[in-house]
Parts: sequence; C-alpha cells; structure tokens
Amino acid sequence: MKRLLPVILLLGCWISPLRGAESPEVRVQSVECSYDVPEGQACCTLRLHVQLQEGSSFVPPSPGNEAASPLIGVDAEGNVLLGKFRAVESCMERCRTLVYDFYMRPRGGWMEFNTSVTVFFSGAAFRMNTEAFDPRQAGALRTLNHTFFVEPLSPAQKIPGTVLLRLEYALSPLVAAISFCDEDGSVCESRLIEGSYDSEEGMTSATYLLRPVAERKSVLRLSFFHPPVPHRLPVRFRIYPGLVAEPPSAG
Repeated sequence: MKRLLPVILLLGCWISPLRGAESPEVRVQSVECSYDVPEGQACCTLRLHVQLQEGSSFVPPSPGNEAASPLIGVDAEGNVLLGKFRAVESCMERCRTLVYDFYMRPRGGWMEFNTSVTVFFSGAAFRMNTEAFDPRQAGALRTLNHTFFVEPLSPAQKIPGTVLLRLEYALSPLVAAISFCDEDGSVCESRLIEGSYDSEEGMTSATYLLRPVAERKSVLRLSFFHPPVPHRLPVRFRIYPGLVAEPPSAG
C-alpha cells in the first residue's frame, strides 16, 4: 500500500543564508513535500513571503511574464530543482506570498537557492483631483483612465447636512487612497461606512457618509501609485526541512 508522508516546514525551519550573501529580502513561509505523488503532479511546494515597504503597491504577475519565471535551486545531491510559479497569495498589508511547485522531490536533506525573483511594485504615490460634482446627483467621474460612478443613497436615518453615497470603480492596485474635498480644496468630512468587491464584475463598491460644504460642489481627491516597475529581489538561502532522502521501507 502506498503511503503519503507529508513534510511541512512552517515557522520552525532552519534557514541558513549562503556564506557571503547579504540578508535576503524575501523569506521562506513554508515548504511542503510529499512522497508517492502521481507522476505529473507537484511533489514539493515552496512559498516565499515578500514584504514591501510602507507606501508601496504590489501588482501580481500574470503567467508568462517576467515575474512568473521559474525558481531554480539545487538539492544536497546536486540535482537541479525547477520551481514552476503557480500563484500569488494575499497575506497582511503590503505583503504577498509567491507559490512555486516542484515536480522533482529534493534529496539529501536540504534545498539551496542562490538566485532572485522579480516582483512588480510601485514605491511612490501622487494626487489627482476629479472635476467638481454634486454628491446629491448620480454621475460618473473620470481621471487617468479610471471611472468612478457616484450614486446617492437614501439613508435609514437622515442626518442634517450629510449625504450618503455609493462610489463604484474597477479594482486597481494603482488606486492608493480616496478622499473628498470641496471646490476650493478644503477637506470635507467623510466616513467610509462599508465596502465590498464583486469578483465577477471586478468592481469595488464603497459607501460613504459625506458632509459637503453648503452650496458647494465636491471633488474626489485620489491618490495614485505610479505604474509598477520590475524589481529583482535576492533569494539566497539553504533550507533544512528534515526531508528524507528515500521513503522508509514497509514495516
């Protein structure tokens, strides 16, 4: 009978940086290897955690582009390990997890990497204002190839001097922040009530309670990230996850 022996590396692994290498800018999140996996399926999965600096925007790579290139390493027996990029997983703020699948099981007790990964992100933001609009009327605001749809809502409880509105726009990693001001640039009081994302439509919906200045139109103040550029991050470490060179014999 075949036996499945998973070996999972999480927070308790021993990661030994290669001699003479600088501290890596990415870290290992987990390694999972299994025996007796059917041919053609991944037998080892490595997850790399990437933490960006505050004020940066991460853009997931699509298959076939530079960021989706294989992750190449070696094992203790000198075998070349080729990790196929599979996906980007979300985690906390300003971080992502890159997932790589290996179709050959590492042998000899460790895996070693002395390479780099390409990550697309932007490290600076700038502000743009839309044209002035009446928050009490439905309409569309356009700037930098982004469209924001405004829809006034009827509040369950009327608060004098306030407007309840829904803002809908296509999800974009380039949109860093949204706020409101009046025509002369004075900041309007606003509060985000709720937000949601429609994965089928790719649209974000946000409901705001806005207190505009009387008899003045409002302006949508947008903070945009610059288009992301590729950055090469070093991946230089040796992992000792306690892998067994061969499956144990049947007892």
